[in-house]
Amino acid sequence: MKLTLFPVLLALLWAGCDESTSKSIKFEGDGGVPIPIRLSALTPETDVTLEVLPYDGNFIVDTGAPLNLVDTGHYTFEKGYHKVDATALGLFFPNLPMVFENIFDDSLSVYGIIGSELLSSFNWEINYRDNYMVLHTGDLPSDLENGHPVSFSMLGGGRYRLSDGSTVDVGATRYIVSIDVEGMAADSLLDTGASYLVLSDTFLDSLPDIERISHGTTQIVTVYGIINAPLIEVQFMAFSDSPEDSKVESVLTVVVGDDFFDELRLETGRHVKALLGGSYMQYFHMRFNMSQRIFWIDDPSLGKKRQKPEGVVRWPLSLEPKL
Repeated sequence: MKLTLFPVLLALLWAGCDESTSKSIKFEGDGGVPIPIRLSALTPETDVTLEVLPYDGNFIVDTGAPLNLVDTGHYTFEKGYHKVDATALGLFFPNLPMVFENIFDDSLSVYGIIGSELLSSFNWEINYRDNYMVLHTGDLPSDLENGHPVSFSMLGGGRYRLSDGSTVDVGATRYIVSIDVEGMAADSLLDTGASYLVLSDTFLDSLPDIERISHGTTQIVTVYGIINAPLIEVQFMAFSDSPEDSKVESVLTVVVGDDFFDELRLETGRHVKALLGGSYMQYFHMRFNMSQRIFWIDDPSLGKKRQKPEGVVRWPLSLEPKL
């Protein structure tokens, strides 16, 4: 069974202004090389090599996770915050900061997460249509800055608390982008670690009273146990900055209680109502210019056969406020 991951809203102290993402990430290599990704659950997975046994592992690239996370159920290493040499997405990272915790069930074939702190240090691409990602160590090539521009903000940041009680400072890592769902605008967290679009139930109730296709329920794993959440199709949606050119119909959507978004709203200072996941983004080649806070898209590739992820949703851990 495939696991559907959502943003790791770990123990952070929040900040709401758009700012630089984090500390500098050291790397070696030229970048600019397309690296294959797997999208079996519409969450990008890639091969990562760590200088820690068993060395090679399958990692999810997750803009919803602030930090790089490594599962100690798969890697034989002490829990905690460590710096290890890593090779990922076409570059070598000496002394890459990573948090080692027991984050996945040992039966899963996912060994860790490449988080937003690393990804946001580069201009980058994700091509859901052709299954690859690219990190650019310099400017985004000019031939990629065409099509339809979509603006976003980098928000949040604070402090991650490890299971041993120690903390790690994190910069702004949350990609907040405005989307239109059936004609209504909402702030969303762009989350490559999410298989589905996820909507607040109160936001869904504010949409036109129309009949929507139901696919029953899907499981959400929370710190309080497993719950079942409705899985439906919204009739259409788009990026607010490009409502006609990014419109997609029949998008698979999970519906959750409005309070599930409370911690994310506190961290970012935005009234976030949605998580933007793979069931919508699977139609696009997205090219991110981090300094301009713009990503570029082409028209959605609607001719591509739609993928329908199946599995369990792991809901994010809670945030703690600054005292």
